[in-house]
Amino acid sequence: MKENTLLLLDILSDKEQHSQKQICDDCHIPRTTLNTIIKECVKSEFV
Repeated sequence: MKENTLLLLDILSDKEQHSQKQICDDCHIPRTTLNTIIKECVKSEFV
């Protein structure tokens, strides 16, 4: 599993609402990268 994927799952694990902008700012990644990570997580049924 990729580092950014783990980071995203860690952020989401608090079960609070997070905007894509918040996550991108916290992780220092572009939105396009975040969208790719989210798609991979959905495909793998992590989220």
